[in-house]
Amino acid sequence: MAEAIDKKYLEGLVFKSSKPKKTDSGNVHVPVERALTPADVLDWKDSGKDLVIVTADGQKYRVAKDAKKGKE
Repeated sequence: MAEAIDKKYLEGLVFKSSKPKKTDSGNVHVPVERALTPADVLDWKDSGKDLVIVTADGQKYRVAKDAKKGKE
């Protein structure tokens, strides 16, 4: 695994998952979103003007390195 990514590039990005919830008709899965953390990043690559980030929930992000909030 590559070195840990700087948190500033993860600002505004979300990790998507689901949690089971019991209902009268059975179990359902409710979507959940939370802020992305460096532990959620499987791999990342510096491609010049931006970073390509792959996360554990199967998402791929392209983030500008010079963006103020770390998001395009």
